[in-house]
Order: sequence, then C-alpha cells, then structure tokens
Amino acid sequence: EYQIETATDALFTVPADSGWITVTNHTFMGLADGATHHYRVRARQTVPTSVESAWSVVVFSTQDATAPQITSRSGTTTHTSYAIAGSASDFSGIASLTVNGIAAVSTNGFATWTSPPFTLDTGDNVFTIIASDNAQSPANTTTITRTITLSPSTQGDGIPDAWKAAHGIDPNSNSFINGALGDIDHDGMCNLLEYLFDTDPQTPQAPPCVCSITINPADSQPYLTVSYPRRIGALDLIDVIEVSPDLTDPSWTAAPSGHEEVSVTPNPGGITETVTIRIKPALTAPGNTARFARVRVTAQ
Repeated sequence: EYQIETATDALFTVPADSGWITVTNHTFMGLADGATHHYRVRARQTVPTSVESAWSVVVFSTQDATAPQITSRSGTTTHTSYAIAGSASDFSGIASLTVNGIAAVSTNGFATWTSPPFTLDTGDNVFTIIASDNAQSPANTTTITRTITLSPSTQGDGIPDAWKAAHGIDPNSNSFINGALGDIDHDGMCNLLEYLFDTDPQTPQAPPCVCSITINPADSQPYLTVSYPRRIGALDLIDVIEVSPDLTDPSWTAAPSGHEEVSVTPNPGGITETVTIRIKPALTAPGNTARFARVRVTAQ
C-alpha cells in the first residue's frame, strides 16, 4: 500500500494525504493556483509482517491554472504593411504567441512582442492572437482578436484621406496648407494636431488642452497637470508632453521622468479619450519657479 502527502511547505507542516491506497497514483483536488505544492510518498506491506518505509525524496510543482494575459491595440493605420505588437504575461511564463498562426518575435519572454509585417486590405483586417503558457497537461491558452483598419493616406503624412476630404482638405494635394503641418484656419494647430484632437481644421478655436494645479494624493504636493483629447486607436500617431522652464526651444524636453500619466478616460462618442498628465517635479520643489507644457504629435 502507498500513502501520498502534499503540503505548501517542504516540512509538511499541514499536509493533505491520500490515505493508504493500493494504486500508484492519486489526484489532489482544489490546489491553490499560483502556489508551490510539495509531495512525498511512502509504502508499507502488511503481510506476512507489517513493514513501513521511510518517506521518499520530496518533489514539488507550481500550480498554474490561469490563462495568459495579452495586451494589443486595435486601431487605424495609413500603412499598407503593419506589424502587430503588444505584451503578454503569465505566472509560468509564455511558451508561444502567434498572430494569425505566425510566431511573434520577442527578446524578453514576450513581455513585449511584435509580429512579422502583414499586408493590409483597405478597411478592417482582423487578427487572431493566441498565447500559451508553460503549464503542462495541457498548457493554458488565451485567444483574442484585434482589428486593424487601413485608411489610406495618399500623401503618407499619417492623416487618412477620408478625414481630410471630410474636413475640406485636398488629400491629393502635396501643398503645405493641405499637409500635416498646414493650418488652414490659422488657429495655431496644424492639421496633424487637429486630427489627433478631433477638432475642425476649418474652424479657428483654442487648443483643447486644459492646464490646472492639482494635489497628488501620493505626497500631498501641488503639481501642474495637463489634460487633452486624443484620437482612440490612431496607430500612426505618437503624442508626448514636452515641458520647459522658460519657453526657449533648447529647453523643451519629453523625458519620461518629467511627467507621469494620471488617467485615460474615453469620451462620449467613442472617437477620443482624455489623457491627463502630471508634470514633475512638484511646484513646491526647490528652484521650480515656472513650468510650461505643450503637446507634440509625430506621425510614424
């Protein structure tokens, strides 16, 4: 006969056991996910005399019943070739990740990953992303889908032709006024910013950026805070906050240590989301006599 014990510590302080059984395997139910469980076994015979062995060498395994987490963006691009990117994580690590059946590439265990480029058709392109972890018999698997919409840009400036045409900008013209840096309504926001903010490039208006002084609950200090609308899923655009102490060109910097994201909140209508950024250091920091901030957008 055999007796098998399991416990969450190698000393078997609070073990669970199989009782004495005559088969050489036993299934323990209800093991805690993410915990390491230790196992040992001993044998005995009762005929012709009772003899009981010592406990075996202890072995252990870590339970992983949780499927991987995958992060990747849906959105709109003006590029006909696009590589899907994202991140993935799991307690036991990611064993594989594919996009439409093709293996993604990663150098850090899929903490970040990128697929080979896919050729897109105009309109919606649906991609299936599958990640499997290192759990055994069988692995845990997560499947998600993401949609990449190709909206062509004749000028290749990051702004879709359809948006330009809808706002009175000639998508077939390469003149400066019709380009990404053009400013038809002379309100100080170029077409690329108008597209990011979802504002009308034909109607002069103040930039929709709001600056305020707010208290950071983490340290109870006042900080300059900037909020602005950002087009959701604009995959070709990179928006950053630049800060300066004196408004001179050499002093503007987008260093990550100079600000932190407070929140991202979807706006009614589903076109934009409001991004709120906290500018560091606190306004009470020594030598922090003035802080200026601006939004810069780059098309890639």
